[in-house]
Amino acid sequence: YAACVGGGACTEPKDVPTSTFHQELEDHPVNLIDWFQAEDACAFTGRRLCTAVEWEVAARGDDDRIYPWGDQAPSCDLLVWRENNEACPGELEPVGTRPEGVSAFGVLGMAGNIAEWVDWATVKGASVATTEAYAYGVRVSRSSDNLPTYVGYNIGVRCCADAD
Repeated sequence: YAACVGGGACTEPKDVPTSTFHQELEDHPVNLIDWFQAEDACAFTGRRLCTAVEWEVAARGDDDRIYPWGDQAPSCDLLVWRENNEACPGELEPVGTRPEGVSAFGVLGMAGNIAEWVDWATVKGASVATTEAYAYGVRVSRSSDNLPTYVGYNIGVRCCADAD
């Protein structure tokens, strides 16, 4: 995202202490961006926002999983979230730090750490803010619609590309 901002194609995320961009945490997912900024970031890389269907297929796999890793209940070994109201670790982590939570198609981070903008101002995935009391939010089928100008500590982006 820093390259996109540096290239003038993206605007800076909201500048608050929890901004991974402003902390220069380049190995972390970018957060505090709205849907328009997410769309610009993907375009800068020659890709686009994933559709909600693409995102869900990548997370669910071809065996109809409840969670990206399968049907095992969520735990801190599988995703970055709040278990027993205890955060593990309690803040965003570098991308790919929970390899045990990999999807059937080998995609990391489809649940936990950061939720992701997809097409039509929809957010897919759970985040570091998801608690065990709301474990349904970790399910692959979970999504929420937001205003495209909404900015959240726990929302970032995942880009997709068309197959050649």
